Amino acid sequence: MSDKYSSSGLSLEQYFFLREGETGLHMFSRVVYNNSAAPTNARGLQELRTLFRPNTAIWTHLLTKEKKWASLPSADAVSKQVEVQDATWYLGNTPNDPYVKQEADWFTKYTFQDTWRDLKAFGLFADGTKTSGNATFGAWTVMNVSECTRRLTVRLTQM
Repeated sequence: MSDKYSSSGLSLEQYFFLREGETGLHMFSRVVYNNSAAPTNARGLQELRTLFRPNTAIWTHLLTKEKKWASLPSADAVSKQVEVQDATWYLGNTPNDPYVKQEADWFTKYTFQDTWRDLKAFGLFADGTKTSGNATFGAWTVMNVSECTRRLTVRLTQM
């Protein structure tokens, strides 16, 4: 997949690979800027994000590294959450919620962030309490390099 912004020459290319015998989806993103007539137009590109958000109800835990994991907030906590700011919710009104007990009264999109150079993998885990037959699963984004060029591998594995 690729797209080119014709007025500046800025291009985004994304490649997706499925390999036989692997449970992973490999993705590579490339931003290309080559325009000698307007060499500063690419300064508007400040970041490139990849969103990893499985949207099924089976997931029970979040993980960014061995020592940074927690239960997802329960349906009860989510139903009683108080939005405090964009992407920040107060969950402290459900003190017995597993996430609140283990992690914090607050949940934000930044709670499980980590520095790029230290991030090896992040993902979700299903402990079997929300799946048929109590099957356990993990969905992980795995970083296979740490320099500026990143290739992401998304894996869905049955445990």
